[in-house]
Amino acid sequence: MPSSLELPHKKYGHTPFLIAVYFNQLEVIKYLISKNCNLSATDNNGSGAVHISVATGHLNVLKYLIDNNYCNPNVTDNQDRTPLHVAVSAEQLELLEYLLAANLNLNSFNKQDKDGDTPLHFACMIGQQKMVSLLSRFTNINIANKKGQTPLHLAVASGHKDTTEALLFSVTVFLLMNLILWIVESTILHAACEGGNMELVQLLIVNCGLDPEGQDKSGITCMHILLSLYNPDDPDNNGYTSVHAACEAGKFDLILQFLTELCCNALAEMHGKKTLLYFASMHEF
Repeated sequence: MPSSLELPHKKYGHTPFLIAVYFNQLEVIKYLISKNCNLSATDNNGSGAVHISVATGHLNVLKYLIDNNYCNPNVTDNQDRTPLHVAVSAEQLELLEYLLAANLNLNSFNKQDKDGDTPLHFACMIGQQKMVSLLSRFTNINIANKKGQTPLHLAVASGHKDTTEALLFSVTVFLLMNLILWIVESTILHAACEGGNMELVQLLIVNCGLDPEGQDKSGITCMHILLSLYNPDDPDNNGYTSVHAACEAGKFDLILQFLTELCCNALAEMHGKKTLLYFASMHEF
């Protein structure tokens, strides 16, 4: 039978030490440590003191445990998630910044949980722009999860424009941009189209040069997806339509398809009176 110091909570498995961490009772934590409590104790989910202090936002407890080398900042729970995963999912930016400055093992940044997700995957899914900017400096952005999704796929599919831009224009991605676009170009754009965020579609086509006529493994182009979901004449809040996007990107065949086969409005104007001709005049056809 475990001593009273190590008796777990019947439902959740928390020891007195973990309960003190959860409720931010630093003096109790210090006392229990002086009595040689088990610092590696975990609850029923495999979460230890570091996971719990991060999830609950107790920076003072986290700093005390790590600065004094009482706990391992790279430990994983039952889902193979590190404290970095937890900091992102709990949207604890300040604690994430501390962990990043705590000289973590570099493998922690690329650590995949049981679904294959890294902390950067998490940040992209929930649209945490600042976290994406921080993590992308250290993480291999080409890592795919078990569904074959990279962080960029998830940012685009979730419709987070700011997060996508932060990832696209981070130092790491900038250096590897040509390689990334070569590897995943059509699937990223397909994800943006399926997510229905026209600002992201515009960003990827106009700013990053992705091909709207690129095919996936089934031969489906992004235009197939967009045309099944939207009227190309439907404008965004600035009056920008799919036809404007085609003109701005200089896609003559696409423009021709819009105007002849789909009978789109050739006189459509954006706010500011920008017409199709305005965008088309930027290119030599």
